Amino acid sequence: AIDEATKEVLSLRHRCDDMSLPDTSIPTPVFNDNSGAVQWSKNTTTKGLRHVNVRHCAVRDSISAREIAIFHVSGKVNPSDIFTKE
Repeated sequence: AIDEATKEVLSLRHRCDDMSLPDTSIPTPVFNDNSGAVQWSKNTTTKGLRHVNVRHCAVRDSISAREIAIFHVSGKVNPSDIFTKE
């Protein structure tokens, strides 16, 4: 899911840049409740991973390019879960 969120953020950033809207020089925050995915995205090694899809490498590339910044949010306080969990 984090790769899909990254694609959406990059698409919106490109649209805003084309229209000269907000300053896109700072990374866009992306919040995720999967702590493993957050740690993996910030780690530069692939030790312990057997198969890494190219789309997941794009997440790391976007972090390196300072296009996005990924932060962990607890699943208990995640506002996006209001419609998906009881």
